[in-house]
Amino acid sequence: MSCDGTPIDALFERNVAPYYWNRDIPQDRALNMPRTLLIDAGDEHSRVRACDIAGPAGVRHLELQWRSTTRARGIALRGAADGRVVPQLGLREIGGVWFLSFPSFDYQSGADVERFRAFLGEIAAHAAALRNASRIVIDVRDNRGGVSAWGLTAAGYIWGEELVQAVSASLPGDVDWRVSPANYVHLGEFLKYAVANGLPAGDIAEITTVHRQMGEALAKGQRLTRELSPVIPLGRLPPSQLKGSVYFLTDGVCTSACLDFADVVLRLPTWCR
Repeated sequence: MSCDGTPIDALFERNVAPYYWNRDIPQDRALNMPRTLLIDAGDEHSRVRACDIAGPAGVRHLELQWRSTTRARGIALRGAADGRVVPQLGLREIGGVWFLSFPSFDYQSGADVERFRAFLGEIAAHAAALRNASRIVIDVRDNRGGVSAWGLTAAGYIWGEELVQAVSASLPGDVDWRVSPANYVHLGEFLKYAVANGLPAGDIAEITTVHRQMGEALAKGQRLTRELSPVIPLGRLPPSQLKGSVYFLTDGVCTSACLDFADVVLRLPTWCR
């Protein structure tokens, strides 16, 4: 409710909102609220001594005991405090309903790529059952993006690859990349990493093109370079292989490749919620 006599909302506005919260994304406020009691090194002046906390038994006055922790541990604690449920990557069937959980598309290291490829193999092996199921739940809670091709590949096993690619190609996808020496170097390093770890060929081709364009733009002194993604209008759609209903389960952190995935799934011919 309050700390050192200051309402918790006021503490958030003073110590967190100016640095972390994007007001254009209202739902992001709750996800950043735990930062109010997580202090970075050098910001010790913003520590509070005691807080009034409301619970089932009423309001309790608690003296705080601060302790140091690693940044990774701090991130994990903040995630646990915001109350979100993070599903495990996997496929399962419960009472005739199939659940496909995609907590991330950010699988880039060799081991993570193999783990996600194994998951895709599991989806492919159950493709017939999925296509004939009465209900499917696609769970992308906590998914903050990554490699777009992962989601499209999974959708192809469910709806049919030809249909998924047609819908994806009909969506606008031009991107303006900021040109700088550091960005150029970063893209080059990521490209080597992507090739070494076997990321999808489409993503490797995309980054190869952008890296080349950025190098050319850098030589010309341009500030931006545009990655073009020609839109192919939808004509007669290939038939959908899916017979049942799809429920798309997400939260307030779906961004980047997760939103790309949502854009496609929500346009596929099925009953989606």
